[in-house]
Amino acid sequence: MIKAMKHWRLIAETRAVAAVEFAIAMPIFLIASMGILDLSYEQYAGSVLQGVVEKAARDGTLESFSGDQADLDAYITKKIREVWPGAKVDVKREAFASFKDRGKRNKAEKFVDLDSDGKYDKGECFEDVNGNGKYDKNRGKGKSGNGSANDVVLLTATITMDRIFPGWQLIGQPKEAEVVATMTLQNQPFTDAASGPKMICGDDDD
Repeated sequence: MIKAMKHWRLIAETRAVAAVEFAIAMPIFLIASMGILDLSYEQYAGSVLQGVVEKAARDGTLESFSGDQADLDAYITKKIREVWPGAKVDVKREAFASFKDRGKRNKAEKFVDLDSDGKYDKGECFEDVNGNGKYDKNRGKGKSGNGSANDVVLLTATITMDRIFPGWQLIGQPKEAEVVATMTLQNQPFTDAASGPKMICGDDDD
């Protein structure tokens, strides 16, 4: 009789321990699961966005879109909102003279050092890479827009959307997730106009 009572007491204690362990582990499991699903959702969004951006970038190299990119921007927005109706879509383009210049976004513009002092002096000729009409020690970004024939264009699309799982509240993440996709392609030689940065000589606006 006593042995039987001890046996049932042991079973009850074991069940109580299991219940406590379950209560501790379950929230952790749920948060981890939602985090994994949220990351997977963002990866899916990135894949969809990249495909849309690549098509828009390829179309943007054609002469038919050289003057107006509004249709391509509308295409990107339309395709993204077919999957995420409430997403915010931002599309930007930067045009460079070459792929080489694409990698020199933060370098100084080249100039003709007439007095050989190793620095740009007002009035010396320089390559206006970013098209702002001024000499820049830090050229920054490329020219805004799709550029001209043979220009290299960097297309960047950013979507901002609400997270679908509530786990972000538990781990201090923002409510919105941001996904970015880029594509760099060279425009077709659809005109005979010389491409590349404009050389400016004489006094600039500085």
